[in-house]
Amino acid sequence: TTGNTPKSGLVEVGYSTTQMTENGSMTEAANTLMSSTILIMAFTALVCIFFFKNRKWQMILASINFLFLFALLYIMYSYSFKIDYFVAGTGETKLTPWSLLPLSILLFNFLGYRGVLSDEKLIRSVDRLR
Repeated sequence: TTGNTPKSGLVEVGYSTTQMTENGSMTEAANTLMSSTILIMAFTALVCIFFFKNRKWQMILASINFLFLFALLYIMYSYSFKIDYFVAGTGETKLTPWSLLPLSILLFNFLGYRGVLSDEKLIRSVDRLR
């Protein structure tokens, strides 16, 4: 065959590394931006839990966590769908079930924010009754 045949490869994007398999050889690249975003999100969520007496700060931290979450989604899916940057020619992209984790984080972050907001409304309505 000639050198113009398209190369096929498998690329698996994880949270800490990207594994690129092509013609029997495997290469790994670190995803430091993705890993650092996840660590910042986890720290922000943990701090948000311990601010249970200060609902205003909980809502601010949950909003900041939304921003980091959208950044993570952008980073993760740009790594996954712009895969021709990593593999010469046409490559096959494999999204693992772990790639749905940010969507569940988005859901639970939204539910937490909504819960804090409803608590704040309840406290304000009770204060008006006094």
